[in-house]
Amino acid sequence: MVAAVVQMSVSVSALLAFQRVAEVTMLPAQLHIRPQLLTMADRRLSITDDERRVLTEANMLAGDVPNEDAVTLLHALVSPDAEINLTLGAPGRHDTYVSLARRNELLVSAIRCNDDVTIDAYMSFQERDVISLLAATIRNYLFGPDEDGTPANIAQTRFSADDVVAAMCGEGAFEGSLTFYSAVKPHGVPESVADVLYLCEKTPLGRVYLAAFLCHEGTRSEPEVTVMVTNTSAGAVTTVVSLDNNGTRWVTAEPYDASELERRIATAIRSVPAASWFTHCRTD
Repeated sequence: MVAAVVQMSVSVSALLAFQRVAEVTMLPAQLHIRPQLLTMADRRLSITDDERRVLTEANMLAGDVPNEDAVTLLHALVSPDAEINLTLGAPGRHDTYVSLARRNELLVSAIRCNDDVTIDAYMSFQERDVISLLAATIRNYLFGPDEDGTPANIAQTRFSADDVVAAMCGEGAFEGSLTFYSAVKPHGVPESVADVLYLCEKTPLGRVYLAAFLCHEGTRSEPEVTVMVTNTSAGAVTTVVSLDNNGTRWVTAEPYDASELERRIATAIRSVPAASWFTHCRTD
């Protein structure tokens, strides 16, 4: 991966204060950071002395002037041309939220975990750099450094997402693995796959969800392909949800394969309209 050209690490409260200085009301919803009120009764809200000190020590503020690079990164996050969202979760750990935003030739990665936010900026990146960054993030979170994970012992299986979700929502579906299998069996889910999916839902060791979007004024495209990797006591599973030409959603569940992870990520990124994640430009 190309090296970051700008790096920032701040607390959520410091970032909220910087938003007021930079006059940025809202960050990506993926980061789960509340919108900021910039004015009240036609008066601009100021930051406290403590907030000023923290921002100055972080080189994000000089006097009353916000750091130009930091402002550029926030604007790229707020109004990107394209975005990739990662949500990472595991028992006993705070959820981690990642927004990977592209604006023109600038790529900005914002990661929020509890009260910590890290923002990195990259230039001169290629598709393979983005895919490698995402794959490394997924592997490190689920399995640890230099580990590839153990695949679940299941056969690749494809089934209707809506039918199986409806079955899972039925009364008693999660009373045990047998009742879960009974609920999903009519929809083409083998017992071995049902057993692992039950673990994915009830006792996951870790899970990462990925989706890619094109952004427009006030909206963004709906993802046609999403990827989820879940680690369980029976091994890791990759589930890919895709939309066919008739608007039907299908799930492909398969053993996690480290060598296939980057291909699955590439498929999700290229599934945006016209496969234009790296070329689309918003018009607002």
